[in-house]
Amino acid sequence: MAEMERAESSDYADNPGQRKSSGKRKKPTFMQIYLIVFLLGIAVFWVGSFIQMFSSFEERVSGRINLQDITSIEIIRSLPSTTDEVKVTVTDPAKIAGIMNAFAGVKLMSSNASHNFNRSYWISIIVGKSLRFGVRLDNQKYIYINDLARKDKYSSGSFKIINHYDIRSIDSLFD
Repeated sequence: MAEMERAESSDYADNPGQRKSSGKRKKPTFMQIYLIVFLLGIAVFWVGSFIQMFSSFEERVSGRINLQDITSIEIIRSLPSTTDEVKVTVTDPAKIAGIMNAFAGVKLMSSNASHNFNRSYWISIIVGKSLRFGVRLDNQKYIYINDLARKDKYSSGSFKIINHYDIRSIDSLFD
């Protein structure tokens, strides 16, 4: 009989090893709080790094200058198989707009990979009388952008082009 009363009075008759709950939560320890904050910090850093991996020509160049402020674009075509370089300077506002519009939808992904190329274009975007952007385009697949007006770690970067775009506006200048 005493054993029967003990079983009925216990809230945890099915789990005799557990304590009776008092209804209060156990306070987290310093180590648990530190671990949660540390993991959240790592997650925020990872998400931020992932987001910065992707960019666009619009964010890197077109969004930082006004199209009407561009006075000229100089383009040098270089072929590694020869030492010949061909230079073209574009001053016509319609052609400048065509070149900038050709790159308007270009999506970029950060890339430090070295690559061999069959042809490259060195593009200098000149605002007023000074060089504002230096752009090197390799094989329509890789691009290096240098913003000479910025003095921080985001002033330059190497990128892989991850979508298709129309290179004919540049190629047609060399025909």
